Amino acid sequence: RRVHGDDTPAPTGKGVTLMAISNKGTLLATTTFDRCTYLIDCTQIDHTTQTQPDNFQKLPIIKRFAGVHRRPILSSCFSKDDSLLCTTSWDKTIVFWDLKKVKRFSIQRVHKSPICSSAFSFKNALFAFGGWDGCVKLFPLSILPCPVLDNHLTCIHDHSTKVTSIAFSRAGMMATCSHDSKVHVYHYRGFQRLYTLCPEPASWVSSLAFSPDSLQLATCTHHDSSVNVWDAVSRELEYKIGVATDELLTCVFLQNGKLVAAGAAN
Repeated sequence: RRVHGDDTPAPTGKGVTLMAISNKGTLLATTTFDRCTYLIDCTQIDHTTQTQPDNFQKLPIIKRFAGVHRRPILSSCFSKDDSLLCTTSWDKTIVFWDLKKVKRFSIQRVHKSPICSSAFSFKNALFAFGGWDGCVKLFPLSILPCPVLDNHLTCIHDHSTKVTSIAFSRAGMMATCSHDSKVHVYHYRGFQRLYTLCPEPASWVSSLAFSPDSLQLATCTHHDSSVNVWDAVSRELEYKIGVATDELLTCVFLQNGKLVAAGAAN
């Protein structure tokens, strides 16, 4: 099925590498090994049947974004109002897609290493991305489209290696995690570091997310496939959840406050 009846080819036999869910839960962006991103209408998916790789083409695909990134795509995320989709790549580029017009909005080359994480702040005021070199950079979205971003970038060099995830809270905090097993939390208006968390056992943190009320911070620990839920104010560990998966990849708080974690099996 296709939502708009176009002739978009379905992603068969390419392998899904990334998934991002829009903030309203109506759109799904899947990225494949062939450097393509498929925008899927979640409201048209038949939830009574499980979708297997061999019938992935039956999903309601709205659009296929391709032909921009020259190397594998490493991260994707939706803006808070679901008007933009961003993809970042091993080729050191950031691409913004306008979902209202379903076309490319802007492409930027702003980093010296592969860009492996990205996030929009609330009200789409800021965009942040993290590199393989441990550097996190931010810039105001209001300057786009801008051919040269260097003069508008704020750089944070607190991680020693790959930045795996970035998250913003409604209360004005930003959190970053890395393969160095540390989670740094900042006040993103002044970019002052508030505190650092070190989940146990020491293992790289694959993903993190703030709760809708900004009172909790969830972190995915890769080593033991668990989710740690922290009090974002007192910095104390509230509880730990074991997830039945071989490799825990991501976690997210839904708008109703429920925590969802996902990973790969076998």
